[in-house]
Amino acid sequence: MKSFFTILLIAFPRHLLRHGRTLVALGLLIAYCLLPSESLAQSNNCLGAIVVCSDDNINLNPIGPGIDDFANPNNIPGCLIDLEKNSSWFYFEIDPNAPPSLILGFVILPNGGFGEDYDWALYGPDVRCNNLGAPLRCSSSSAFCDFCPETGMGNGTTDVSEGPGSGDGFVMALIVEPGQGFFLLIDNWQGSHKGFKLTWTGTAAPFLNCNVVVPCGILASAGPDINTCGGEKPVISLHGSSTNNHGTETYSWSGTNGGTGFLSDPNNPNADIHLPSDFTGAITYTLTVEEDSCKSKDNLTIVVSAPEAIINPAGPFCESALPQILSASPAGGIWGSAVTGNIFDPIALGPGIHTVTYTATDSQHCVNTDSINIEVFMDSGITIGLGQDISLSLGETTTTEANTNFSPAQIDTIIWSPQDDITCLDPKCLSVLLHPINDVTLTATVFDINGCTGRDELQITVTKDRRVFIPTVFSPNHDGINDIFTIAADQRQITRIKKFEIYNRWGAIVHHAVDFLPDDLNFGWTGVDDNGIINHGVYVYLAEIEFIDGVSVRYMGDVTVIQ
Repeated sequence: MKSFFTILLIAFPRHLLRHGRTLVALGLLIAYCLLPSESLAQSNNCLGAIVVCSDDNINLNPIGPGIDDFANPNNIPGCLIDLEKNSSWFYFEIDPNAPPSLILGFVILPNGGFGEDYDWALYGPDVRCNNLGAPLRCSSSSAFCDFCPETGMGNGTTDVSEGPGSGDGFVMALIVEPGQGFFLLIDNWQGSHKGFKLTWTGTAAPFLNCNVVVPCGILASAGPDINTCGGEKPVISLHGSSTNNHGTETYSWSGTNGGTGFLSDPNNPNADIHLPSDFTGAITYTLTVEEDSCKSKDNLTIVVSAPEAIINPAGPFCESALPQILSASPAGGIWGSAVTGNIFDPIALGPGIHTVTYTATDSQHCVNTDSINIEVFMDSGITIGLGQDISLSLGETTTTEANTNFSPAQIDTIIWSPQDDITCLDPKCLSVLLHPINDVTLTATVFDINGCTGRDELQITVTKDRRVFIPTVFSPNHDGINDIFTIAADQRQITRIKKFEIYNRWGAIVHHAVDFLPDDLNFGWTGVDDNGIINHGVYVYLAEIEFIDGVSVRYMGDVTVIQ
């Protein structure tokens, strides 16, 4: 059985409109449809199109053409050369779960009978009211056409457009796909105000989707974000706008953080914002633009702040201290008072409390200033002594102590340099273990609690007497004495023996070992060759040894194997 639904539409003759009467009529009877109620009042505009589907009733009283939907050059009237007279716009979609390639048709049957003249145009698929394009199907035949007063899509016809004033009233049915949406303009070009019945036909008729919203083309623009300085610009002007509208749109603003209350007129697209002089922070304003059933929103954020000017902490300093480099953020500010540029000179300023200022200006020309007080103390006369210079052998360590004329409680810090050559032996690091591997000048700087300093140096000489012993003879006779040939050395000096090789008189390697420490018998030679035989005689050895100072030394010689 064919599925269909019917719409009864009351339209008004043009002569009543010319008299300017306000007409209220209940005339749209729908056997099956779903309509958002807020779109009813503007059904004669594309933006207020009525959703048609099934199972609901709507009331509609369209009067006249409404807004000229064809004033937009992107909307082409097709066969409707006289444009709209008493028009109604509808919107429908094919259910996304419908089968593919269904046939859709419809019949418009005027209730006034012969002499009624209804024209129509179908747009789609998936277009918007601001860009309808040309109609897919269009009919504007005369009131005396073959099928008149009926008109529609289907009935076995093969043309896609007819008229104006010609044609049989019907054009070819449409193949539709799941999810496609269409706008249908029906215009009562001539006739009574008795309305019409709209009947859907074809295999697509049962698959009209009720759960749809009419697509809108209107687009709100709140304008760019605004950054301003607190207290310097208490009045800010908004410039809201929209595109793809028909000129009847309305505007409204709302703001976060109490921002709505700062608006001169929340319904004015160009409202002013009157900010309190002490306001800082961010407000997000939302512009809502509505026209017919269409709505669009856009946001802008206003940030009101002064830049943070921050001088990094400095001092206190002793009056004998070297000039100090001060820093602040953001960079690029102006230093003032008690400094030259960003240089604070305790010697030039002398003891006392000195105020330093820093003024920063951001990209919005907002200005802020920070200041700190830096104290300069009188020189306390603190001293430090490290004793006599020292001479050590490579790998040897010793201790030394920093002697000061202040008690440990008056000492803030001691800094040793280079630190790699010392290990602190107490919390204040007054006593240290020295373990240099090269000649070094060791410096100790003591700071008292007021920032005054004392300094001394200690010269350490490191003698590179590399203590390595390689035997010249051994006796692998298993008597427990000199049975294994290996390398002996001062292990404090050596990082590793990188390579140890022994060659016979013909140059063949009879022993090979790598990466081991001195005196390790596990890597020594037992006098046995590859065949497990001990051959007495003279052999050549090659050893490469890496010391703790990074130097690698090659040792070559011979060893005699005896019974």
